[in-house]
Amino acid sequence: MKTRRQGCKKPSRSTNRSRWPNLKEEVRTLWECRSARAGAAHLQNGILKAMASGVSALRSLGPSLLKHAKHILSYFQVPITSAMMAGINNKIGRLQRTAYG
Repeated sequence: MKTRRQGCKKPSRSTNRSRWPNLKEEVRTLWECRSARAGAAHLQNGILKAMASGVSALRSLGPSLLKHAKHILSYFQVPITSAMMAGINNKIGRLQRTAYG
Protein backbone atom coordinates (compact mmCIF):
# COMPACT_ATOMS: atom_id res chain seq x y z
CA MET A 1 0.00 0.00 0.00
CA LYS A 2 1.18 3.51 -0.73
CA THR A 3 1.15 4.69 2.89
CA ARG A 4 3.72 2.08 3.93
CA ARG A 5 6.21 3.19 1.28
CA GLN A 6 5.79 6.76 2.47
CA GLY A 7 6.77 5.81 6.02
CA CYS A 8 3.31 5.92 7.63
CA LYS A 9 1.52 3.23 9.55
CA LYS A 10 -1.30 1.56 7.64
CA PRO A 11 -4.71 2.48 9.15
CA SER A 12 -6.55 -0.42 10.72
CA ARG A 13 -9.58 -1.75 8.89
CA SER A 14 -12.88 -0.51 10.20
CA THR A 15 -15.65 -2.95 11.03
CA ASN A 16 -18.07 -0.44 9.53
CA ARG A 17 -18.07 -1.21 5.82
CA SER A 18 -19.36 2.17 4.70
CA ARG A 19 -18.37 3.82 1.42
CA TRP A 20 -16.62 6.86 2.88
CA PRO A 21 -13.24 6.54 4.56
CA ASN A 22 -12.84 6.44 8.29
CA LEU A 23 -11.22 9.86 8.40
CA LYS A 24 -10.57 9.70 12.12
CA GLU A 25 -8.26 6.72 11.61
CA GLU A 26 -6.58 8.46 8.67
CA VAL A 27 -5.77 11.49 10.84
CA ARG A 28 -4.64 9.31 13.73
CA THR A 29 -2.07 7.54 11.55
CA LEU A 30 -0.81 10.90 10.22
CA TRP A 31 1.05 11.54 13.48
CA GLU A 32 2.91 8.24 13.11
CA CYS A 33 4.57 9.25 9.83
CA ARG A 34 8.33 9.45 10.09
CA SER A 35 9.00 12.53 7.96
CA ALA A 36 7.37 15.76 6.88
CA ARG A 37 7.26 14.57 3.28
CA ALA A 38 5.46 11.36 4.26
CA GLY A 39 3.09 13.35 6.48
CA ALA A 40 2.29 15.78 3.65
CA ALA A 41 1.56 12.93 1.25
CA HIS A 42 -0.59 11.21 3.86
CA LEU A 43 -2.53 14.40 4.60
CA GLN A 44 -3.04 15.10 0.90
CA ASN A 45 -4.34 11.56 0.39
CA GLY A 46 -6.79 12.00 3.28
CA ILE A 47 -7.98 15.35 1.93
CA LEU A 48 -8.57 13.86 -1.51
CA LYS A 49 -10.51 10.95 0.01
CA ALA A 50 -12.64 13.33 2.05
CA MET A 51 -13.42 15.56 -0.92
CA ALA A 52 -14.22 12.57 -3.16
CA SER A 53 -16.60 11.04 -0.63
CA GLY A 54 -20.32 11.40 -1.02
CA VAL A 55 -20.74 12.77 2.50
CA SER A 56 -21.30 16.52 2.51
CA ALA A 57 -19.68 17.02 5.93
CA LEU A 58 -16.47 15.33 4.77
CA ARG A 59 -16.51 17.21 1.47
CA SER A 60 -16.61 20.50 3.36
CA LEU A 61 -13.87 19.30 5.73
CA GLY A 62 -11.42 18.79 2.86
CA PRO A 63 -10.91 22.49 2.02
CA SER A 64 -10.66 23.32 5.73
CA LEU A 65 -7.87 20.76 6.19
CA LEU A 66 -6.17 22.10 3.08
CA LYS A 67 -6.35 25.64 4.47
CA HIS A 68 -4.67 24.56 7.72
CA ALA A 69 -2.24 22.03 6.19
CA LYS A 70 0.79 24.24 6.85
CA HIS A 71 0.01 24.35 10.57
CA ILE A 72 -0.87 20.67 10.75
CA LEU A 73 2.42 19.72 9.10
CA SER A 74 4.43 22.00 11.41
CA TYR A 75 4.14 19.14 13.92
CA PHE A 76 6.93 17.37 12.01
CA GLN A 77 9.32 20.28 12.60
CA VAL A 78 8.56 20.51 16.33
CA PRO A 79 6.71 17.40 17.57
CA ILE A 80 5.01 19.04 20.54
CA THR A 81 1.27 18.89 21.18
CA SER A 82 -1.04 20.42 23.77
CA ALA A 83 -2.44 17.00 24.74
CA MET A 84 -0.85 17.01 28.20
CA MET A 85 -2.28 20.44 29.04
CA ALA A 86 -5.72 19.43 27.75
CA GLY A 87 -5.62 16.37 29.99
CA ILE A 88 -4.66 18.43 33.02
CA ASN A 89 -7.44 20.94 32.33
CA ASN A 90 -9.90 18.07 31.98
CA LYS A 91 -8.90 16.69 35.38
CA ILE A 92 -9.23 20.13 36.98
CA GLY A 93 -12.70 20.50 35.51
CA ARG A 94 -13.76 17.07 36.80
CA LEU A 95 -12.44 17.88 40.26
CA GLN A 96 -14.37 21.16 40.30
CA ARG A 97 -17.60 19.48 39.20
CA THR A 98 -17.14 16.78 41.84
CA ALA A 99 -16.48 19.40 44.52
CA TYR A 100 -19.73 21.22 43.72
CA GLY A 101 -21.63 17.97 44.21
